[in-house]
Amino acid sequence: MGLLTDTRTQAVLSRIILAVHKPLEVILYIAGVASLLALAFTPLNDKTYFSENALLPGLVERKYLIDHSIKDYAKELTRLGAVDNGKGPIPEEWVKAQFMDLGLDVYSQNFTVQHPFITKTNGTRGTGGVTGTNVYAILRAPRIAGTEAIVITVPYRNKEAEAGRSRTHHGIGLMLSLASFFSKNTFWSKDIVFVVVDKEEVGMQAWLSGYHDIPSEYLQISLMLGRSGSIIAAINLELGSEFTDHIDLKIEGLNGQLPNLDLFNLAVRLCRLERVPVTFQNRADPPERLVLKWAGLKHSATTMLLNMAKQASGKPSGIHGLFVRYHIEALTLQAHPAKRGLGVEAVGRVMEGVVRSVNNLLERFHQSFFFYVLPSCERYVSIGLYMIPFGLLLVVPTLRAMALWLLAVQPIEQITTSDEKDQDEKEDIDKKAKEQEGRPFGQVMPLIIGAHIMGAILFVSPQYLVSEHIKAFNVSPQGAIAIGFAAFFVGSSSLPIFGRRSNFQTNEQLPSDWQLLKCLTLIWYTVTLLAVSMFNFSLAFFVAVPTIPIVVLVRPVERVILKMIQGFLLLLISPLSLIYSFITLNHGYFHSRDAMIDILNQGFYKTVESFFEGVVNAYLFGNKTFALITLVWFPIWFLFWVVLFRKASSSTISK
Repeated sequence: MGLLTDTRTQAVLSRIILAVHKPLEVILYIAGVASLLALAFTPLNDKTYFSENALLPGLVERKYLIDHSIKDYAKELTRLGAVDNGKGPIPEEWVKAQFMDLGLDVYSQNFTVQHPFITKTNGTRGTGGVTGTNVYAILRAPRIAGTEAIVITVPYRNKEAEAGRSRTHHGIGLMLSLASFFSKNTFWSKDIVFVVVDKEEVGMQAWLSGYHDIPSEYLQISLMLGRSGSIIAAINLELGSEFTDHIDLKIEGLNGQLPNLDLFNLAVRLCRLERVPVTFQNRADPPERLVLKWAGLKHSATTMLLNMAKQASGKPSGIHGLFVRYHIEALTLQAHPAKRGLGVEAVGRVMEGVVRSVNNLLERFHQSFFFYVLPSCERYVSIGLYMIPFGLLLVVPTLRAMALWLLAVQPIEQITTSDEKDQDEKEDIDKKAKEQEGRPFGQVMPLIIGAHIMGAILFVSPQYLVSEHIKAFNVSPQGAIAIGFAAFFVGSSSLPIFGRRSNFQTNEQLPSDWQLLKCLTLIWYTVTLLAVSMFNFSLAFFVAVPTIPIVVLVRPVERVILKMIQGFLLLLISPLSLIYSFITLNHGYFHSRDAMIDILNQGFYKTVESFFEGVVNAYLFGNKTFALITLVWFPIWFLFWVVLFRKASSSTISK
């Protein structure tokens, strides 16, 4: 510590930082991105393993046999659902009757989800919310108090859904068959709860809120008359056909949270034992002969990036994703339909194995990993590995902030004296320089505070944007939010350009204040990325990669062409542009055969939908993406935008 506090040591370190920070930043950025992608290479990551040995995966003797009533259940559900052109409600009485015939405790839950932005003409809340009914049954553990439970869920889909979602009548049939099989055994140490979920995520959120007795101003839930104990794990089953081509495992939860890796490993192991093809991100593992070749690295890296993209969105990849919010480990088994292939029995035996293995646990999941990314079904990259490349990326803005901190302390006026001046004049000049030396915090703190106030206004703006005042423009709530956000963005971006000189431009007496402003903004930028990476690494990484080079390079310039280039680059990393870019790239990947103009148009429409959906999910499910955009990224981006339009002084030292 003595070396660091020594003025001579500080001077040497300062000279070294100012001399090497630029080439070092380039090297660290390239190394960070390349090393993270390289972690998908099999020799550089780890093979999955079980930390929870009590699961005893594969040692449980699976006894489930095909129940031919599954096909009859599916046919009856199809017949009952044919009412109203396939848009009828869940056949509540029929489902309850089937569970009652098995001797289970059967209950139903009615719910109404009032959309946060549906309003009447007088501005009060409307009544046109989403209504539905969840049906659930509880198989009580025969030889132990019901203090713990395992949940099996199946979403009720009456009509062929969009986005690749098919009917789940065979899934409900398999659930009833499993309930019949489970009720004939006495080795259960945990209650098993079977839930037929209406209205997908909305219905699942209603059931979880009611089960845990967590009120919400947007959810009206009937009293839940039946409960079990603490939920240990939840398995969501999506089965839409009598035959299955493969099972795809979905793990991404709300806000990018992931379940315990052992639960994922358990599902993979049991699928292998039952000879059921298993995929992740709808991609099978690369063949053994390719894993050490370029094709294997490309395949694994693509799978890992797809996993990270879903995690970064903050949206759950299935209704299982809402359980993670309540510290319940959950995943989805999506059985992809086929005309021929594996029958329902194979999926049923996988489900039996998962439930019986979790039934063996003596305590909640706590070992293994909760922070990881997956390049394949049997390989993983832990937080101890992927944080190293990410740390290299974060050193880049940190180094630039340190250099700017050193520059901002330089004397405001570079004072040079000739030998002809007398000694008294030299002393007066030196005294004046010392008085002016320092960092002008008073010039930059109002800007930093003001930027975050603007972010807070943007955060609370949706309800105002869709109030009765917006009806004068005759637009939908979705259009109101899109137009309002765009107008707010354009207006705020214009402030540094057309605002008062004293507020947004550099004080001529303090030409180094842009350096201090950028220094503090870079520090805040680095800290927030590090904080976000602690709960959603993928989001932090996808924001850091395109933004770090731009935020490091941006600075005031006198030449108009350079200012325009920097302004264009900053606009590319603005909140609106980043979201549009991510959505368009994702859409283009899955629809690569579409024309470019169609991909760009679809990206625009999906961006508008995503804004509205993100706001709604923030209110209904507690999705943090909207808060991160408005309260964190927008103020940071605005401060860099202000830096660009500060007055570039000729006396500023450019290093």
